[in-house]
Amino acid sequence: MSSPQRVFTNSHAWRQVAKAITASHPYCGRCGVTQQLQVHHTVPLAYLLANGEDPYDLDLCEVLCARCHRQAEPAAQQSPNPQLLLQR
Repeated sequence: MSSPQRVFTNSHAWRQVAKAITASHPYCGRCGVTQQLQVHHTVPLAYLLANGEDPYDLDLCEVLCARCHRQAEPAAQQSPNPQLLLQR
């Protein structure tokens, strides 16, 4: 059985949104690289999905290269209170 996060990230709708986001921001937001771009949720996707938050909220997304995304994921997952990340 797939996790809710995997189902979401493999959905046609998310792939289209991610493609549009990377097209409008064609570089890594941390190091400036222009290849292997991915969309990173600054609030853990599992938290967004479990709490009815909008995973398509562009304010909760940033474009990162694969290397920076790998570095960002553990930090996002270890956030002591993801709800604080939602406060803007």
